[in-house]
Amino acid sequence: MSIEAATDSPRLEFLYALIEPVNDAVRPLFDRLAADGTLRPMPWYVFHFLITGSCGLYGQLPLARRLGRPDETNGTAEADLLAGLVLAACFTGEPPASV
Repeated sequence: MSIEAATDSPRLEFLYALIEPVNDAVRPLFDRLAADGTLRPMPWYVFHFLITGSCGLYGQLPLARRLGRPDETNGTAEADLLAGLVLAACFTGEPPASV
């Protein structure tokens, strides 16, 4: 996806068509939380890359290992850590249990 998203092409159009319904579904919630001050002020595209960027760890495991990620890492605990860090960066206060 990183390579395909770097080139404005028919392939990118195809991929965007796959994620567009999710964007359309999540955007109203994002707009509501941003408007009421629950989320830090940020453009939608910044939010998108903040959320999806943390997933790069799992698509680039060889690099993660070179950076020190042990092979025996607990993936669930690691994912919980990443999610907590991302949510803490997004919300102005404590992230809600549900929205």
